[in-house]
Amino acid sequence: MKKEIYFLCTGIVLLFLVSSFAISEDALLPEIRKDQGFVKEHDKNTGVNEPEKMSECFVITSNATHYFDLLTGPPVANFTVSSMGVCAGGCLQFTDSSTNSPTSWLWTFNGGWPMTSSDPGPVNVCFNIPGTYTITLQVSNVFGTDTEIKTGYITVYPNPVIDIGSDTTICEGDTLILDAGSGPYTYQWSPSGNTQQIAVTTSGSYGLTVTDPNGCFGRDALYVTVLQQMNASIISNDTLVCENGTAFQLFASDTGGVWNGPDMTNSPAGWFNPSMSGTGVHTVTYSISGICGDTDTISVTVVPLPEVFLGNDTIICTGDTLWLDAGEQGLYYLWSTGDTSRIISVVTSGMYSVTVTDSLQCQSSDSIYIIVTDHLYADIDSVGPFCSNEQAVQLTALDPFGTWSGNGITDPVNGWFDPNVAGEGVHQIVYHISGACGDTDTTEIIVLQAPVINLGNDTVIC
Repeated sequence: MKKEIYFLCTGIVLLFLVSSFAISEDALLPEIRKDQGFVKEHDKNTGVNEPEKMSECFVITSNATHYFDLLTGPPVANFTVSSMGVCAGGCLQFTDSSTNSPTSWLWTFNGGWPMTSSDPGPVNVCFNIPGTYTITLQVSNVFGTDTEIKTGYITVYPNPVIDIGSDTTICEGDTLILDAGSGPYTYQWSPSGNTQQIAVTTSGSYGLTVTDPNGCFGRDALYVTVLQQMNASIISNDTLVCENGTAFQLFASDTGGVWNGPDMTNSPAGWFNPSMSGTGVHTVTYSISGICGDTDTISVTVVPLPEVFLGNDTIICTGDTLWLDAGEQGLYYLWSTGDTSRIISVVTSGMYSVTVTDSLQCQSSDSIYIIVTDHLYADIDSVGPFCSNEQAVQLTALDPFGTWSGNGITDPVNGWFDPNVAGEGVHQIVYHISGACGDTDTTEIIVLQAPVINLGNDTVIC
């Protein structure tokens, strides 16, 4: 009967028919190392007996020696990992350490990506969510299947979460404190620093990496812009100005701002006009906008002028004296006559003016024109008495151009007096010359009743 020889080796059942070799069975069999392998004559009706344990088997043919790993039974699943702890987002490498030479693998990575693999040693299995995860490996060979489940085998640590803020702007001279927050961390700032906080005073990018005891790290960065600190200090101090003072310009240390105050609304120029603002205390503000802007204010006091009024233009009479008073609000007085007193006397025609200066050096002026004219006299020339039946007479006085009034005056301009109109009695007559140097006089005119003579009617006698 023809015999069959089986070699049970890695992944292969080698069936060698003795007749297939170029040598006889007797020549082949002695070359099979029975102390290291198992060779069994096979009866197809009874099946193959269980092999004995051996580490390898080989067969020598006429032209080569063939070696094979020996399958000794179903695989026993087991595995290792590059690290049992990983930071969120990190990746691991798994290694199969199963025995009895598995020929197929099925990995299940709870919480990992990819979730499964059929590779003998998967690499770059990544875990993104913190937690503990179970890993399962199922291995198989021709003798069977085995599964290894390692519960909570992988721990995924959370990465530190840090926030040092958004990009920000500070002003020259200010200090920004960047704080990474407390924790069991090591700190590494860029460009430099290894403490929880750093002080920033210059523009630039600032980055931070914190590392926790598990080796997990978090990063954050921001950009800091340092701007020039503007100076809005108004160069002028609080100011007193006179109501009639000329407009003047205010200045500040830095340009680019706007002024606000009386007659100044968002004005870039800063002109202050006392005559437009009116009297009183006025606040003027200068503002430079922006994160590093500035504001300053001053008070401008507009004081009223000293009051001076010499009166209206007037006429005085020759020989009279007019007193001009510049008022009591002045500290200094200066008249057009050169006088420096508050009050002066005037006896001649002309223009008279005065400038009054008060304690704040504010000045007011006024002027008056004086006419000196001759004095007129209204002395009435005496007349009368008159009989009531006399004709009208024209009255006269020392100076002309006056007006007459009284009982019996029939012409006030020319001074005609009619005794008949006045009637019997004593009549008061007034003569008035108007004007600053005019005059008035009165006189009495007596009118007597004329005698009544009655000779009777015309008659005829013999």
